[in-house]
Amino acid sequence: MDDRFSLRVESGPDSGRTVAIPLEGITIGRRPENKLVLADASVSGKHAELRVGADGVVVRDLGSTNGTYVGAARVLEHTLHAGDKVRFGSVQATFFDAKVAPPPPLAGPSVHVVGPGDDEITLEEPEPPVARPAASSAASSAASSPASASASSAAPKPAAPARTPSPATLARTTFEPVGDGPELRPAARQAYEPAPRADASQAGESFVEVGDELLSRAQREKRPLALFAFVGVAVFGSVAGVVWFRYFRGGSQQVAERAPVAPAGNLLAGSFSFEGDAAAQGWTAAETATQTLFPELSAAKSGRSALSASLGASEWALSRSEPVRVAARRGVALRAAVRRSGGVEARVGIALLGADDAHPTLHGWSAPLVIGDDWTEVELNVPVLPGWDRAEVLLAARGAESGGRASFDDVSLVQSEQQVPPSAESGDYKLWWLGDAYSSAVLMRIEQWIAAGLALSDTASAPDGYPRRTAVAATRVADGLAIAFGAFDGAQELAWLVNPNTAKQGLATIGPAGYRARQREFEATPTTSVLLGSGYQMVRMSWPTPLALAGAPVDGGYRFSASCTAPLEISLQLSFKDDRVLANRAAEAAREAEKSGRLGDCMRGWGELLSKWPFEEALVKEAEAARARLSQTGQEQVRAIEAELERAKFFALADLYRQCEQKARELVDRYAGSELGLLAQQVAERAAQAAETAGTGSRGDDLARLRAIRAALPASPRLAALLDGELARLSSATSSPAPSSRSAPAAGGDAAPRANPGSGGGS
Repeated sequence: MDDRFSLRVESGPDSGRTVAIPLEGITIGRRPENKLVLADASVSGKHAELRVGADGVVVRDLGSTNGTYVGAARVLEHTLHAGDKVRFGSVQATFFDAKVAPPPPLAGPSVHVVGPGDDEITLEEPEPPVARPAASSAASSAASSPASASASSAAPKPAAPARTPSPATLARTTFEPVGDGPELRPAARQAYEPAPRADASQAGESFVEVGDELLSRAQREKRPLALFAFVGVAVFGSVAGVVWFRYFRGGSQQVAERAPVAPAGNLLAGSFSFEGDAAAQGWTAAETATQTLFPELSAAKSGRSALSASLGASEWALSRSEPVRVAARRGVALRAAVRRSGGVEARVGIALLGADDAHPTLHGWSAPLVIGDDWTEVELNVPVLPGWDRAEVLLAARGAESGGRASFDDVSLVQSEQQVPPSAESGDYKLWWLGDAYSSAVLMRIEQWIAAGLALSDTASAPDGYPRRTAVAATRVADGLAIAFGAFDGAQELAWLVNPNTAKQGLATIGPAGYRARQREFEATPTTSVLLGSGYQMVRMSWPTPLALAGAPVDGGYRFSASCTAPLEISLQLSFKDDRVLANRAAEAAREAEKSGRLGDCMRGWGELLSKWPFEEALVKEAEAARARLSQTGQEQVRAIEAELERAKFFALADLYRQCEQKARELVDRYAGSELGLLAQQVAERAAQAAETAGTGSRGDDLARLRAIRAALPASPRLAALLDGELARLSSATSSPAPSSRSAPAAGGDAAPRANPGSGGGS
């Protein structure tokens, strides 16, 4: 049973391959999991299936882009017969049934199917009917010649001669294909060359010649009947053609009848309505997309075809037009007819390409179309900003949890004479939103862009390569500009790109850890504001609570990104006149504090300038240098006291501990209010604690330890005096009033000469 049915591929890369159709059936498509894999771009990933049933093999289309055809008719589900020609996209195949021979060709007009190398399709009309003499002519002939009539009745009736038609009657009609589909259109009619007329003398006795007069009269009598017959055939043929065109050719969808009309000034030229052989020319599919938009004959808003795709769950498709030149400082309008069904969203967009590497590609998208299954007119207006000189049209669709279809038709891109006004402006700064979906914003100062791509998007809402879902945003003017992003669900990311020239002037972040200059990549750090540029071209972007901000140099600039939650408002400070006054006051106060020795106040003043008013480049450099110098000096002093404290632990002398504590207290006073002051305070507390616990151990052990240190100590009058005094105290404390009191000086006297014989007088 498994060897009964089979399918043979007749065209494409797999031409000549034959696949058996088992009882469980097979699937056909471009993906490797199909039983029959057709490596052709016109075939969908999972195009169709063949199932074996009680009535034979049934072919069923699985929502393919370019359709499944049996013969010339597009089908959704059809029972196959031996010899049927099946087409998947543009790949031809033949169905075979081992128990049934293919049916013979039908009688009537013979159709020559166009192949890859044929120039036309030829339709030959059948032979004309045999001419018969009219009854009135026979009667008149019998009345005028009775002898002839009796002779004729006795003899066999001769066969009627074949009427020779005129060349116009037997002209040959040729047909040629229209586009890539199965439609045909009449070509030039070629005159039929009749065979030479036979001589009556060669016909024999049974041949009767019919005169031209008799034929002319017969034709006049039959003309009304022939006229009615011709009109009836024409009407029937027209109705049948309309029915076939609407239902068999288009499957379950009807085909538009309105001819496509390109709007004036359309920059997309011939590729706007996806018609004819060049339907898909000028459009390129995204390499990472899981599906492809193909021209389809049965899904048109106007004309014959539209760009369509069948999408399963989580599948997506994106096509872009060839770049076209656009003029800066003028708007460009995109209009398209869009239709979607099922769980599919569809949207259109415009990509603006920069004139050089310093201008990144900008994207503006329409809001996604997610409801309704009729054609919807979508319009998108985007400004062409200085520095961008080309535009591409983007058509995108994606399946959600359930699949469906998306179609695009009558796409036009027209440049207007007027520029799109900015969403907000303040002084020399202007902010533009690109698209209806707030997919990107551009901040410009005069004709130079500062930041681009500013948007709050859902990182999990779309695969890489497909436009993300973005939060609704509003702008307002209040001491600069402000952008307020609305709340929406999902993993949210705030990101933007900084002009490379602006990044070279200066980048910095401010957060709980203070001011940080940025040029290299840095990991997520709690941040409350970002400074872009320097001097009078500086922009400060800030938000209420710290965000985990990260940054890295990329092609075309420097990219910032932060994970956050919406709603969120970002303030753009553009003017710093009052802040510069405050910065100068802070700088004067810091300088005066350093002169008076209040180093803590000095460092605190410079730090305040950096965190609140880092807008004057010269003051910022002075503040950073002063803080670095004071911090280095203070750290060196703290380390020196810590070293002395460690030496004091070796001698375990309380006076040494108190000296370290005194030095640390002086540093605390000088660096009060700074981090160095806190470090010095910790050293002072450790020294005070060590002084309190010094000498609290076993006196005998302390005496032996100090005698050993005194013996190894180099000549040092001060340390030697300290050690001798401590030895005397310990010796007197450990001696008794009896004989042991006499041994103490001897012990002390013995120790001193061994350590340094000449030091007795000095002690």
